[in-house]
Amino acid sequence: MKKLIICALLLLLAFAFSACSDDKGTPTPTTRAGDASPSATVTGIEATNPLPGGAMNISTPQTSVDDTPGSTPVTEVANEPSLPQLAAGWTKIEPGGETICARGTPYAFWVRPGTVNKLLVYFQGGGGCWNAETCREGSTFFDDAVTAQDGPQYQPGVLDMDNLQNPFKDYYALYMPSCTGDVYMGDKTQTYKGEDGTEVTINHKGFVNGSSGTEWVYEHFSSPESVFVTGCSAGSVGSITFAPYLINHYPKSRVTQLGDSLAYVFDHPVDLQTDWAAHDNFPSWIPDMAEIAPGEFTIARFYTAIARFYPGYTFSQFNSAHDAVQQRFYFAAALPSPTPGPWEDALAASLGEIAANAPNFRSYVAGGDQHCITPRQDFYTREVNGVRLRDWVDDLANGRDVESVHCVQCDAP
Repeated sequence: MKKLIICALLLLLAFAFSACSDDKGTPTPTTRAGDASPSATVTGIEATNPLPGGAMNISTPQTSVDDTPGSTPVTEVANEPSLPQLAAGWTKIEPGGETICARGTPYAFWVRPGTVNKLLVYFQGGGGCWNAETCREGSTFFDDAVTAQDGPQYQPGVLDMDNLQNPFKDYYALYMPSCTGDVYMGDKTQTYKGEDGTEVTINHKGFVNGSSGTEWVYEHFSSPESVFVTGCSAGSVGSITFAPYLINHYPKSRVTQLGDSLAYVFDHPVDLQTDWAAHDNFPSWIPDMAEIAPGEFTIARFYTAIARFYPGYTFSQFNSAHDAVQQRFYFAAALPSPTPGPWEDALAASLGEIAANAPNFRSYVAGGDQHCITPRQDFYTREVNGVRLRDWVDDLANGRDVESVHCVQCDAP
């Protein structure tokens, strides 16, 4: 009889233990339809099935805790968050699968360990192309491959994790290079024909490549306290493109976005669908996205739709008032007639439209014609109206309210 009682107690204890063992704060991977065993190449990292490799199925949002669209994020995290075990320094990962660069070479991204449960997601600059001339071999309009020179190891600014002033020095970091000429929005292989009949085929797969990095993050971070998503030039657009996906996946985390030096303004609304299939990758759960038809895209409408859907989050931009690189793309993509107005006017109109329609949008405009600031050393020294950019970004990252900062005289080059 005594043995029967002991056995019964042991069975009850075993049942209680098994019922609690699933609640450990471990990450739940985001899966994609048709996943097979991925062929990711990973160096210096302990990871199981680090990347998916099949057709993406990430357009269906996860329901937030209170089921209210755009609700204010909750920053409480699990007592023992699951963090990946990474080798010191930057680790290069070649995800394989459907990832690819413009002319068929492999894609890769880098990750780095931190000491706090916070994430920096950084999208590299790399230009863009949209016709046979801008996409041709040797084009100076965009970067078409990931090479050793694209690595973040030796870059200054927010990527210098040894700088004691860096607001992100203790963060885990994901660094996404650019190599597809579509500002991280595309998922299409397109052939362009030149005036002389020559053809140029480009893999506009920036959204696929960017998703490979965010999927890795989803798999390895269950509940980050905060996520700061940023990037310069093409990466500026990448940061706002992927911000709603990060917010959707981490409804309890504070997610903040900063686009650096690509206001993405033109003299006319543009078509991002025909060549890049970009509209297929817009967050489908945001109703106002459906109102942006191909040929009617403006970055102001895009930012506004996202910011209004997520009023509890902050979205922002940095620009130089006379950015020479942005002006080059602005005039290269302009309609032949009428003559486009000044880029500075288009920048002011775009920032003003977003701010007027989204109270949670902030902007910082400095003088001069420099392109990109986050991967530069003067990220720590640039100051406008007595506000140092480094401190402004630090306040953004830590959830403190900031005001927009615009230069008054805005020195021309």
